[in-house]
Amino acid sequence: MHRYRRLVIFSKKINSIGFLPVEFFLKMSDYLLSKITYFLKKRNKSSSDGYTFYLLFIPILTAILPYSAVQFFDTPVPHGFFSAETFILLLALVTPQWQITYKIPFVAIALGYGFWMGTDDAWAYSILCIALIAITIVLPRKKILLSIFYGLCILVIFAVDCENFFYYTFSLHIRDVWNLALFYWWGVLLFILTLFFQIALAFYFFRKIQWTVINDSASHKKALFLFVILFSCNAGINEMQSRQPIMDFPIKHLFSYNIFLQHFEDTRSLDETTKNTFKSWNNSKEIASDFNNTTVMILIESWGVNKNSLLTAELFSVFDSCNKSFVGIKKRDAAHTQGAEWEDFCIPSCNGNSTAIPQKFKAAGLKTIYLHGYNGDFYNRERMYSNYGFDTLLFHKELSSIGLSSCKYGFEGICDSSVVNYIDFLLSDTIPKFIYWTTLDAHPPYEFVENLVFSSECRTLHLSDVECTFFTLQQNTLLRIASLVKKHPNVHFIIQGDHRPILSFRERAFVNSFFSRWVSVAVLN
Repeated sequence: MHRYRRLVIFSKKINSIGFLPVEFFLKMSDYLLSKITYFLKKRNKSSSDGYTFYLLFIPILTAILPYSAVQFFDTPVPHGFFSAETFILLLALVTPQWQITYKIPFVAIALGYGFWMGTDDAWAYSILCIALIAITIVLPRKKILLSIFYGLCILVIFAVDCENFFYYTFSLHIRDVWNLALFYWWGVLLFILTLFFQIALAFYFFRKIQWTVINDSASHKKALFLFVILFSCNAGINEMQSRQPIMDFPIKHLFSYNIFLQHFEDTRSLDETTKNTFKSWNNSKEIASDFNNTTVMILIESWGVNKNSLLTAELFSVFDSCNKSFVGIKKRDAAHTQGAEWEDFCIPSCNGNSTAIPQKFKAAGLKTIYLHGYNGDFYNRERMYSNYGFDTLLFHKELSSIGLSSCKYGFEGICDSSVVNYIDFLLSDTIPKFIYWTTLDAHPPYEFVENLVFSSECRTLHLSDVECTFFTLQQNTLLRIASLVKKHPNVHFIIQGDHRPILSFRERAFVNSFFSRWVSVAVLN
């Protein structure tokens, strides 16, 4: 029901807006179309000479609505504003029909991607791209056939884009959204109008390059040059910053979570041993309830619940000497770090209450601080989290500038040990405050961790190297937190995991040794 509650809030928000934005958007689109047409006529550009403009503009057009939705809802998975798959489709259509040698470089690139990645989803994507190239080789350059083929491809790309958006934002599939939309008078119209408007615009501009496709195929050298330049620029920009990609690959994303993620088990039902060994938090009860006293809430990276109860129990034993209110396990709706943060903040709502947890502490007069040792632009935290009630946001750049040291485990960022010392410093005064910290040290992949002294318990528990790396990283961070808890007995500590370890394809057995959507919890003092 949680995921449907989030979409109901989304539905009510749109329902309250009405049709005014739709009318405004249509008028603005008409204005922009007239200006673009006027610009092209003024420069006396023929369809043949100006097809490059449309090769670049149509991919932006097909990506802009999902991109805007991702920005509006601050979806954890970022979205590019240039549809790479629409661009590949157009390149395949504008290059010569029967000249197979012209298509070989594109086929080689697709095969190279499959070999380089080596995963089932990558090979499926490579085969799809090669099939697209093969179809465009034999597809007759007739207006009706081109229009039908192009329209079907654009429809699939846009529908997949919508599926990805709803899956990553609301944990829903597009069919679930459609079923829910049937309950609102505007729902069906919104879905039909949006789809029609998107496809109509894509068709309108496709007409501008149909003459090139039918009568005067583009230079394969120019097409390959555009492909290499744009994809190289996208890769370079992604390397320089982690938040905003230029290109988006909706079908590749769909293959990732429908094929790649099938290698990972989704075990959500606890076995009897785990049920009998650990207490389970009642999710109808809010984990933060006292908003008048200093509180430290810590989100522990990858602190899931292992199917080996001894491993989980050994990590819990770190808090044996602390004043414990609750130590056990908790069911998570989210499967990624920012989703867990949103749950902790009560965004968009907790049991019908839409006020974020940091806002409640701030309203009670406490100073509110968010800490994370990674870059602030990742997941757009630096821009968005002040809206949730945080007075101060401290990330890698800010924490480095005040002298905190960096570590390189799964992700390179501020060491958990340094952040613990800094929180100790923050708690040294008497000013009431709420501190939220998302840890970093235990982030996968663990196969790249170096110079880590393994915990002595690894041998006792008969852990593999990757299990021992996970255990040691978690134990080191939890031991430092336990010392902090004992040093500040008047401070309330809420410590939770965000999700099971993920993102380690080479260690699938390790990932599958955890229950999915279950995390460890300790409420202390």
